[in-house]
Amino acid sequence: MRRLAIAMALLAMVACSGDDDSASAPSTTSTTVVDGDTVWLCHPDVDDACEHEMDATIVAADGSTTVERFEADPDAPIDCFYVYPTVSNDPGANSDLEPGAEETSTVRNQAARLGSACRVFAPMYRQATRTILLQDFGAFVRAMDDAYDDVLAAWNHYLAAENDGRGVILAGHSQGASHVLRLLREEINPDAEQRARLVSAIVAGASAHASDLPNVPPCEDAHQTGCIITWSTFRDTAPPPASAFFGRPKGSEPALCTNPASLAGGSGGLHPYFPSSLPVGADVDTPFVSLPGLVTAECREVNGINHLAITVHPDDGPRIDDVRGDLNPEWGMHIIDVNVAMGDLVTIADAQAQAYSDG
Repeated sequence: MRRLAIAMALLAMVACSGDDDSASAPSTTSTTVVDGDTVWLCHPDVDDACEHEMDATIVAADGSTTVERFEADPDAPIDCFYVYPTVSNDPGANSDLEPGAEETSTVRNQAARLGSACRVFAPMYRQATRTILLQDFGAFVRAMDDAYDDVLAAWNHYLAAENDGRGVILAGHSQGASHVLRLLREEINPDAEQRARLVSAIVAGASAHASDLPNVPPCEDAHQTGCIITWSTFRDTAPPPASAFFGRPKGSEPALCTNPASLAGGSGGLHPYFPSSLPVGADVDTPFVSLPGLVTAECREVNGINHLAITVHPDDGPRIDDVRGDLNPEWGMHIIDVNVAMGDLVTIADAQAQAYSDG
């Protein structure tokens, strides 16, 4: 029981990827209701949290800075369908469908930057709340079914009314990753027509297994489509114990791990984007910062847990020498699963969009 209480308390901390909500959406954020049912946090036809105020300051090791302007591409050749993690503070087992700061901040941290490569669709859903997680874990698990029903309804509406035969990247983190995996298992993997539209699936902070997705292999190249990119992040100096919550095996089958910085395997340098409240050793006046060359990553298996081990490379310059995001040994660096690889995911999405468009 003590371990469960610790786990629930820690999940309650994972509100918005990136440690805080300093990159929350502008007050002018609006949403739209499609067919009187699906509420979209982000939708191509609406001026919303995925459209603006996403500029980043690139901070080099010597402390020099360059501002990187962000612009969503309304004519992007593919779409992205994103499902956010457990963030709702609403009372009860399932959230309502009214967007709050926790949802808009999270979609900005985890999905909006993909808008340079794809049109972003991010549905609100009656997720299993952090509130019920702290009160009754069994009720939280039961609430996941109602949450998934909303995600499935939004997906089906998107396919029927919005997709128009376009390729689509599915993306999700934590609870959102669980719903994306269920969509893959139950709807997409067995359906050749839906598989033909799948550009890729980005599944962060979960446990995915090849036997559940025989028609959706791991991505091994940025130009490969119809594949899955999945990982759970742990610091290389604090590898996961056998009791870790993510990257767990299914029987003797290891969880999948794909390194966003090197899909073919081995080590690669990650391209993170963090909220600018992170102290970086330089003056920053953009909502986000990026720290090239600070972090590398490699998929490793330790204690049966297949995970993305990240290594921080400090230097003598004024720039920050570490990243935040450690929770406890079982959670690793779950809170920054997406932020730490955001630039790599955008690069991959660009390449996959071109490959899908080229046929």
